[in-house]
Amino acid sequence: MVTVKVLAATAFIVLGNFFLVAFGNHQSPVYTPEQLAEKYSNITFLLYCLILILVVALHHYIYRRGEIVLAVSGQDLRPYWNMLLPFSYAVVSGAVGSCSVLFAKSLSNLLRLAMSNGYQLHSWFTYSMILLFLSTAGFWMARLNEGLSLFDAILIVPMFQIAWTFFSIFTGFIYFQEYQ
Repeated sequence: MVTVKVLAATAFIVLGNFFLVAFGNHQSPVYTPEQLAEKYSNITFLLYCLILILVVALHHYIYRRGEIVLAVSGQDLRPYWNMLLPFSYAVVSGAVGSCSVLFAKSLSNLLRLAMSNGYQLHSWFTYSMILLFLSTAGFWMARLNEGLSLFDAILIVPMFQIAWTFFSIFTGFIYFQEYQ
C-alpha cells in the first residue's frame, strides 16, 4: 500500500538525485598509471587497507564462531546469532567485493588514458588491476550466491547491498583523498 510516508520518501529520493546530478562534479580526472600506483601506496590508503583486513578477519571469526555456537548450543542464543551471522557474512563479502569497484575505476581510467593518449595497456599495473578486479568481483559474486543459499533473501540481500555500498563509498573516499 502506498502511504503518505512512502510518497514523501520517494519525493526526497528524487529530489536528492536531482540535486546530485545538477550540482555534482561532472568531470573526472584521468590519472596516469604512476599516479594511480602512487595513490595505492599512500600511507592513509595503506592504513585503511590494514583496518579493512582487520574488519574482514574479525567478522569472519564472528561468523565461524557463530556457526559453532549454533551447532552446539540450545535455543537461548539462537535469535542473537541468527541476526549476527548474516550481518558478519555480509560485512566480509561487502568489504572485499567493494574493492572491485576501486579496481574497475582504475581499469576504466587506464582505458580512458589509452583512448586519449595512446597509452599501451600491456604493463604490470594493468594486468595486476585486471587480476585484482576479477578476484574481488568473483569473490563478491560467489559469496552473494552462497549467501542466498544460506540465508533468507529478504534479510541477506539488503545487508549485502548496504555493506557493499558503504565500503565502496568509503574505499573511494580514502583512495581518491576526497577528505582533503
